[in-house]
Amino acid sequence: MFLAQLTIYGFKSFAKKTELSFSRGLSAVVGPNGCGKTNILDAIRWVIGEQKIKSLRSSSLQDVIFKGTREEKPMSMAEVHLKLKDCKGLLPYDPMAETVILGRRYYRSGDSEYLVNGRQVRLKDIQSILMGTGIGSSVYALIERSMIHRILSGRKDDRRELFEEASGIMKYKYDRKSSESKLRTTETDIERLGDIIIEVGGQVAFLKRQMRRAKDLERLKGRAAKLATQIAFNEYARLKASLAVVAKELSAKEEELALLNAKKTELETRRETLVANRDEKAMLVNKAGEVLRKVESGIARGEKEHAVLEERMNNAERGIEASGATIQSQELRERELSAQIEEAEAKLVELRRIAVDIKADADRFALEHAEAEKDFTALRKLVSERRSELSTAEAALARVSANIESARGQIGIIDEQISQIETSATGHTSSLEHKRKSLDELTISLKSHETNFIEAKGIFEAAEAELERIRARKSELYDIIGRLGGEVVSIRAKLISLEEAAKRGDLDKAVREKITERGAIGRVVELIEPADLPAPAIDLILGEIARAWVVPDERTAKAVAEIFVEAKIPAILVVLDELPNPTSSSAIAKAGAERLTSLLNGWSLGDGTGKFVAQDGEFLREPGIRRIGKPAGAPVTRAVELKNTRAELASKEAEEKSANEALQKVISDEDLARRAVDSARNALHSAEKAFRTAENSHREMEFEVRSLESAIHSADSRAKDLAQRRTETAESIEANSRELSQLEAKVKHLSAELEELTEKQEKAELLSRERSKKATDEQMEYVRRKGEVSALEREISRMELQRKEAIAVAERARERAKELTEEFEACKTAREKFREEIQELFGNREQAESDLKEAGEKAQEAEESLRKLESELRETSNKLSALEKAVHEKSMQKHDFDMQTQWIRKNLNSEYSIDIEDVEVEEELDELQEQNAKIKLDRLKTQIADFGGVDPEAEDKFNEENQRLEFLTAQRDDLVEAGKELRKTIRKLDNLAREEFTQTFEKTRLHFRQIFTELFEGGEADLKLEEGVDILEADVIIEARPRGKRFLTMGQLSDGEKSLCALSLLFGLYKVKPSPFCMLDEVDAPLDDANIGRFLRLIRRFSDETQFILITHNKRTMEAVDYLYGVTMQEHGISKAISLKLSDLSLDLEGVVAQ
Repeated sequence: MFLAQLTIYGFKSFAKKTELSFSRGLSAVVGPNGCGKTNILDAIRWVIGEQKIKSLRSSSLQDVIFKGTREEKPMSMAEVHLKLKDCKGLLPYDPMAETVILGRRYYRSGDSEYLVNGRQVRLKDIQSILMGTGIGSSVYALIERSMIHRILSGRKDDRRELFEEASGIMKYKYDRKSSESKLRTTETDIERLGDIIIEVGGQVAFLKRQMRRAKDLERLKGRAAKLATQIAFNEYARLKASLAVVAKELSAKEEELALLNAKKTELETRRETLVANRDEKAMLVNKAGEVLRKVESGIARGEKEHAVLEERMNNAERGIEASGATIQSQELRERELSAQIEEAEAKLVELRRIAVDIKADADRFALEHAEAEKDFTALRKLVSERRSELSTAEAALARVSANIESARGQIGIIDEQISQIETSATGHTSSLEHKRKSLDELTISLKSHETNFIEAKGIFEAAEAELERIRARKSELYDIIGRLGGEVVSIRAKLISLEEAAKRGDLDKAVREKITERGAIGRVVELIEPADLPAPAIDLILGEIARAWVVPDERTAKAVAEIFVEAKIPAILVVLDELPNPTSSSAIAKAGAERLTSLLNGWSLGDGTGKFVAQDGEFLREPGIRRIGKPAGAPVTRAVELKNTRAELASKEAEEKSANEALQKVISDEDLARRAVDSARNALHSAEKAFRTAENSHREMEFEVRSLESAIHSADSRAKDLAQRRTETAESIEANSRELSQLEAKVKHLSAELEELTEKQEKAELLSRERSKKATDEQMEYVRRKGEVSALEREISRMELQRKEAIAVAERARERAKELTEEFEACKTAREKFREEIQELFGNREQAESDLKEAGEKAQEAEESLRKLESELRETSNKLSALEKAVHEKSMQKHDFDMQTQWIRKNLNSEYSIDIEDVEVEEELDELQEQNAKIKLDRLKTQIADFGGVDPEAEDKFNEENQRLEFLTAQRDDLVEAGKELRKTIRKLDNLAREEFTQTFEKTRLHFRQIFTELFEGGEADLKLEEGVDILEADVIIEARPRGKRFLTMGQLSDGEKSLCALSLLFGLYKVKPSPFCMLDEVDAPLDDANIGRFLRLIRRFSDETQFILITHNKRTMEAVDYLYGVTMQEHGISKAISLKLSDLSLDLEGVVAQ
């Protein structure tokens, strides 16, 4: 297996899609610092599953996506694909695949994808595929300079990972970790199931007792159900009879309604047919009109084309005649112009002399005119200003006059609108009074119904709340009883266990009776109770004496001892009269055995130099003796626990009895509350129905009153607005009239002033014109003369051009005459063709006009039929509405009967689970029988209520809980077996991992020594495992002694020595477990030329089994490789790669690196 191709797109500095194809042997990646060489190694590390951000030289995962430059936009995704070849058996689901492509994509949104041969997989799948191959994000396939230091002097995990990958135990460790996790989960489940089994066992015992009581209660309920069914059936039958009558009437109405609906449907269908027919006729009219318009358009277009052709023919004839005349005239003009040019050149010389004399006179007259013009300009400016003021004043005068006329017209309109509003308001006021009286009556009725509804609602909600409270209390009591039952069963089980444990150490009944007859008082543990010292402390102090038999004196002791000897039973006897008097209150002894407490004389709690015991009974100290741990059995502690358990059982049983009594009372209260809720619900429905009807009537009338009030208010507001507008308009007229008088005076004054100034302006203008005329005359004469000179010059030039033009025009006229002759013939032919088409179109127009008239008559007939049918349809719809109202009333009546029957059916079903439809009664009850049946039913219900709290589902719950108990027990047994199997698996995996790791370590150790000696040309080195630590967790210690030096720690080695030492370890691992490929990032940087040579020879030797890719700046390394890959940044911030095969051409390596 080897790395065949690496494709990078959008990863770090590789913005554009870059493909690097690799071959077996040695390859090198070169390029200047910062060009992105190491990004190639990062890309490989990333695609095979690296998750540590720091290992990718980034601060966040988004940093691996190209961030953009000034010219290039940032990318939204990073993508890398790595192609491996010759890898049969690598894929578990496709072992014959020779090529495997691993891919990874990461989006800025945070989404990530892993791919294998284009198929999306999990990260776990990729790690599983690569596990044990020597390829991994943290193993020896990818080595950077920083990893050299981490391998030699970093964390022990960095070194161990190399050996674990080489030995292939990563999979074992992963499987062991998974198995240990499963084992912990299994043990937790076993413990949890044990607790659940104890709890469920207690519940099963409780439910069994409840099941027996439930069966007795069920028999009483059966009798009650039978009576309730007979009573309900009587009432149900009466309601059904009434319902049948109403249903029959409703059916008749519905049949009539169906007939009317059918008729309406038929009419609507006919209407749709007639509408379609009318639309169809209209379409025919449109089509006939369209045909006629097309024919007329064709006639008009043909006539137009015919006229155009006639015109073109006439134009062509005129053009031919004009071209002949043009040729003759232009030839004549050419001869005339030649003669005129000679005459004009002689005249030009004389005109130039006269123009010079006239120029002097013109300059003198121009100075006189300038002075007069200055005076005239000043007056003209003043006149212009006054004229502008006058114009502004006249415009304002016209505007004010128009405003006054407009305002007067608005006042007339406003007066008319006010009159209309007053008339309308009078009618609304009269109608409003009538509506308000009706609204007051409806308000009184609504308040009465609302009060009734609120009272009924309050009664219903109170009854329902009381029922819910009772049900909650009932549920609470069931839970309490269930919990107490379970606790009682659990406590009893515990008590039985404690009593059995106490009996296991007791004597045979016959022996006990004999020693009691001989005077034995009892055991020590039976005669004392803890006081100042806790039970565990007393157990530790007394030890076996706690089980000893107590006798009053020596005589009794001998008699009892004989019995024990005869029965061959070992025993300890405590003789009371030989014990000292008690001196402490560590314990309390029964009457007659007070001296027993002297056994605890001198003992106290805590820690010191005397006789002390720990509170928990785990430690005892007395001079010369120390006891650690609780004694077996702990009889005093067990006796105290037995006493407490009995007290707890009595308390719980009392609580259970009290809860059962409370439950019986709650069940009785529940029945009464349910009846109260049903009664309140019926009353609420009736009150709500009446209230809603009154509310709707009140709302409708209130809306009508508000509408009238709103209309009156709107009319008042509108009248006030109009009155205000009339006042404002009248005031505007007065203001405009005053402004009009002022403007008229101003216009009069400005007119007089303007007349005076105009007169002065005219005199100044006359003087200026006289002087201007003299200056202008002379100037014009000069200009005329000069113009004559220029004109004559231009005329000569023009005549020369005209002469040339006449020659050219004559030639063009000849060509034009030829073209017009050809066009005339073509138009003549086309004109004949259009005459025939126009004649045909005139015939088509007559037919189209006839079709249009016929279609119009048919469309009118269809419209008339549709109007008649719609009239009949409206009449049918009115009848249908009236009948629907009658059907609705009958339906509501039927609904009321349905609701009553449903209530009876639902009540019977909810209380006794009986469907009244399935009931068969031999004969109906008469009134007296029904009354007696109700009395009997009440008695039965009282008996049921007095029966006490019973869970009706006790049997189902018992079966369910019993099945659950059996299931849980089986599950626990299965889990125990699974735990055993997991422990076996863990031991097996642990042994395999130890064996594999040991073999790999020893082989690597041997190869490491050999390669170290080769690279250092002597010296010694060794690998050792940390002592006193599990072999699967121990650190790998590296010892090195270069030639001529003592053994040194890794920190004392130079950078070059560290690199060679690390390379010795890596190549030692390659000999044990070769990696398919290895990428080394500048590991040769600290090596000198001699060491470079040894390093390259070693690389070349191992390249037969491992593909090496070196990132380097070293020239000798470049010369030694087979393939060279250059990385550069031709665009700032964007890496680009090229590849070369060095065997095909000779290269200047220094130039390549520089590029």
